[in-house]
Amino acid sequence: MDRSTIAVQVEHLRNLEDGWDSYGGVPPNPVALAKAEELASILVAAGWPVPALVPCGDGGVQVEWHTFGFDIEALIEAVS
Repeated sequence: MDRSTIAVQVEHLRNLEDGWDSYGGVPPNPVALAKAEELASILVAAGWPVPALVPCGDGGVQVEWHTFGFDIEALIEAVS
């Protein structure tokens, strides 16, 4: 279940088009998206809750946990 939830989020981000945020945002860079998926998968396998994968307007991906009273965010920057 956890892995498929990550996979569903990745697929959604993979399908974003230019301008997805109404401000000219570019879709996630494929390398940044793969690294975000890898980080999320490793941590979920280690017992962490499933994070939210959030696109950044510059092509990066933010991996976020908002749980147990904590806010943890990891930014995976777009690479050129």
